[in-house]
Formats: sequence, C-alpha cells, structure tokens
Amino acid sequence: MRWAIFLIFAVLGIVFDAGFGDVFRIDGLWSVRPSLSAVLVVFVALSAPRTLALWACFVLGLLIDLSTQHTAGGNRIVYLVGPYTLGFLAAGWMVVRGRTMVFRRRPLTIGVMTLGCVLLAQAIVLAVLVLRSAGWYPGGVIHWTDTTLGVEVFRRVLIAVYSGLFGIPAGWMLVRTIPLWGFQTGSHRMALMR
Repeated sequence: MRWAIFLIFAVLGIVFDAGFGDVFRIDGLWSVRPSLSAVLVVFVALSAPRTLALWACFVLGLLIDLSTQHTAGGNRIVYLVGPYTLGFLAAGWMVVRGRTMVFRRRPLTIGVMTLGCVLLAQAIVLAVLVLRSAGWYPGGVIHWTDTTLGVEVFRRVLIAVYSGLFGIPAGWMLVRTIPLWGFQTGSHRMALMR
C-alpha cells in the first residue's frame, strides 16, 4: 500500500466529514450525515495486508481525534485522543477478520461493511465519551453532546445506516482507484514467496 495515497484520501475524508459532508446532511429531529472516513476504513481494511490495514485505521482514527473539538470546563477547547482511534482500530480489525467471507471489490460489500464498521466504532466512541464525561477518567469533564444518551445512541445508529448507504457509491468510486493504491494481489504475493 502506498502511504502517500492513503494520506491524501485520509485528508479528503476528514475534510468531507468536517465540512463538505453537510451537503449530504439530513436535517430534522436528528441531524445526520455520512462518514466518508468510515468508508475509507472499510476499503483499506478489505484491500490492504492485515498489519498495514490496522495501522491505517489507527492513523485515520487518530487524525479524526485530532480534528474533533470538545468543550471542557471553563469553555476551553480540548482534543481528546482515543475515541475514534480505538473505534476505527476495532472496526478495521472486524473488517480484516471478516474479509475472507466477502467479495472485497464490490460496492455493496463496502456499503454493508461500512454499516457494521460505523456501528462498532460509534459504540466505542460513545463508551469512551460517556466514561470521560462521567468523571471516571482523570482530566476533567468534557461536554460532547446537547442531547440525552438515548437520543445520541439513536442518532449514531442513523449515521451508521446513512454511512452504509453512502458507502455503496463511495465504494464504487474507491474501487476505481485501486491501481493508485499499490495493494498487493494474491498472485503477486505468491510470486514473492517462490
């Protein structure tokens, strides 16, 4: 895998999630928008060698943590490293473990795997944020939502569903870029082993 290509797509995914994704936002009782970063996690975890895929998920989660602002006591802005790093790492591990059972280069596979990926990642993100905001973690209480926990869980499930649906066309576009990535194919690995 070419890390330069990954970093370019990672930055594009973070920029999309942070701002441009508002074009696809569905407003209403719950404001939801898809996560292109999660689609990228699934795409890389389906295509790259296992160790590289997990490192890529770790790096992408870390970049999202470093670009997500939270409010702490005294209205100071903090960046909490951990929620998305752990969430995307676990989601990437789930995809790597299940990729032998799916057609890796199908957009529908990317969409369905994105749904599961976002559900797992958001569960971990919520767990870390709840522990942090409950004061069970040192460093002070952070403010991360204006709603109740139940409403936030439901909103994040909707984000997972929307990201899964969005993952189908986004996955189709990512599959078209496979020659840029330099992923090793099975025949290339077998030739290296001989």
